[in-house]
Amino acid sequence: MRPTTGLDFLRSPARAGARSWLLLALGVAAAAAFAWDHARARAEHAAAEIRLAQQRPPAARATPRTQRVDPAEQGRHRAELEAQRQLNLPWGILINRLQTERSADVALLALEADGRRGDFQLTADARDHQAMLAYVRRLRAAPDLRDVALIRHASAQSDGVAVVNFTLRGQWSQP
Repeated sequence: MRPTTGLDFLRSPARAGARSWLLLALGVAAAAAFAWDHARARAEHAAAEIRLAQQRPPAARATPRTQRVDPAEQGRHRAELEAQRQLNLPWGILINRLQTERSADVALLALEADGRRGDFQLTADARDHQAMLAYVRRLRAAPDLRDVALIRHASAQSDGVAVVNFTLRGQWSQP
């Protein structure tokens, strides 16, 4: 004989009693009271802000146009504007070209670019001199890059593997 657990999965669920309906009605009434009180408090807050703004003297309400600007603040502002201008440049042209011309024999290490002048400097490692020269030739042949030149190269060891470290400089076209 099996022990019974007292679970009956076929029995229909019990109907909500009067206490359940009463608790539901009390919850709805409390939520409505809270919403009403919240709306009243927001209206009072808005009215208080208007009264406060009207009590200020007119000179305090207007922003002074002849305010003295701190030179350090002015310098930071210029730097922020320059950074924003640099970020708005078409960097995608240069990045897409370098992605298109990538090679399994060349690892790009660093890219320094000045969008204002449209020039860049790229540092990379190549497996050997032939891979380095082939990469430079491909970049020179790219239609949106100009004046690509190898400015430095040297044999080096990277994680115990002989590589050719090189730097090239060039310009990219901006629309």
